[in-house]
Amino acid sequence: MTRFEKALALGLAFCIAAAAWQIPFSRNCEEIRGDTLRLHIVANSDSEQDQAIKLAVRDAILENSPELLCGAQTRDEAIELIGVNIPEIENIAKQVLEQSGFGYGARAYIAEMYFEQRSYDNITLPAGYYTALRIELGAADGQNWWCVVYPSLCIPASSDSDDAFDQYSEYEQEILQGAEDEYEYRFLLEEWLQSIFK
Repeated sequence: MTRFEKALALGLAFCIAAAAWQIPFSRNCEEIRGDTLRLHIVANSDSEQDQAIKLAVRDAILENSPELLCGAQTRDEAIELIGVNIPEIENIAKQVLEQSGFGYGARAYIAEMYFEQRSYDNITLPAGYYTALRIELGAADGQNWWCVVYPSLCIPASSDSDDAFDQYSEYEQEILQGAEDEYEYRFLLEEWLQSIFK
């Protein structure tokens, strides 16, 4: 066996071992993405005023979200309820804009969106495609704000956040809370793989 063939065999063995190590983790990351509904609010621009009104819209949406999502037991039920309430969500955002003297409007819709790996409070969500309630303010050229509306991790009025977190499976919870220790490299590899295939 030549030196090249040995290097090739060693590289192939490494790839197989890495895949065997990563594939179960990637499958669980996919389950997390499938169990999560995100909220994504995009500001009109990066001006101080547009960023401030984005947060005011966020507060109004979150204040009303318990009623809009009342009764959702799964992510799919939450998506269905959000879909029915899109006109109301847009109306809430538009009222905040109008009352604050902003001349642009708001648009809300359900989207499949790519998100990079992000931390939220004590959890880290893996990179990949998620279903999201996306709210665009004006030209939607500014920085965004995001959270998780199902389970209701960013809606404290709707339920205790620990109870909401319990809607993830035990292994999903372990992954979501483990990015700073044994899962750190797996999260990085998952983000790399997702960026390739997005």
